[in-house]
Formats: sequence, structure tokens, C-alpha cells
Amino acid sequence: MSGLAVAGFVCSLAFCCPALGPILALIFCAVGLSQTSGGARRGRGLAIAGLIIGIFFLIAHAAGGYWLINFSVSVGKIQQSVDTMFASNEQEARAQISKLRESGSTDFKSKFSEDDLNRWLDGIRKKDGKAQEVKINPRMTPPARGMACYHWSIRFPGRTADLEIDFRPTIRGKIIIEDIKWDGESLAFPAKTSP
Repeated sequence: MSGLAVAGFVCSLAFCCPALGPILALIFCAVGLSQTSGGARRGRGLAIAGLIIGIFFLIAHAAGGYWLINFSVSVGKIQQSVDTMFASNEQEARAQISKLRESGSTDFKSKFSEDDLNRWLDGIRKKDGKAQEVKINPRMTPPARGMACYHWSIRFPGRTADLEIDFRPTIRGKIIIEDIKWDGESLAFPAKTSP
């Protein structure tokens, strides 16, 4: 029996070592295949099974890593947009509103025009002034119907407000915004009328 074929098969099943297990499995199984060629040793089936499982998990780990990186980058962009919207000058805030809206779903974009969102932000800035601190809360509401929610606390000179952004991650790890809530209420604008 080829010890490397057995070791490769065991490594292919080692979920505790996400990247290392499949890589070691591929190496050990490839050597195990060569050791078992021509029937010199037993264990060829284990070596083949280990190669297949190792390749599968290596691809799965790579895909998961790709998703996690994209998701982290998307969250970072949303965080930067929120920080800039409330703590910068009007021109920069409007540019961030545009970026935030671009991350919205089709339904979100049909409900909220860029002008609506700019009027909402202008109203907040007139009422509360410029934010003194924009802080993302470390909690993320667990997903419901495939959606999740991030929370921010925005401290103004006279009060602290809460911002929630409901989103759903795509299969590629991007964020699609579904709704924005200010102090617990979904944003609402007058219905659009066609001329």
C-alpha cells in the first residue's frame, strides 16, 4: 500500500486546513499515483479519489476567497461613501450619493432617483449640520430572504442618527443595495408622476 496515496486521500478531506489540505493532497496523490502505477503497490483508487477531492476543494477555496475579497472591497466602498456623504462638503457628498445609487438594485434605482437622494441628504445637512463622526457599528443583522444590513451611527452637533443599508451579496461578492433606512424608517419620497 502506498503511504503517500493514503496521506493524499486523508489530506483531501482535511477541512481544517483550507488551502494547505488540498495542495498537500494533490502533491501526495500525484506521487502516490506514480508509486502505484503498474500494480507495484496498492492504493491507486485512494490516490485518484484524493486527487479528485483535492482539486474540487482547491477550486472551492479559491472561489470562496475570490468572493470574500470582492465582498470586503464592496463593503469598504460603501463605508467610504457613507463617511464622505455625511462628513464632507456638498460636492463630494453628491458624488458619493451617485456611487451609492449605482450599487442599488433595479428596484432601488426606480424608487430613489439621484435627485431624491440628494434632496434627502441636503435636508439632513440643513437640519443637523455636518456630521462630527460617522461610525459603522460592528453588528451586521443576520440575512433574511437573502439580505443583510449594516448599521452606522452618525453623530451630529445636536443628536445621533442611525443609518441602515439593506443589501444582498451577489454570487461574485458584490453588494446590491435594496433599501436605506434613516432612524429606523425606510426613505420615502413623493410618488413620481409621468407628464
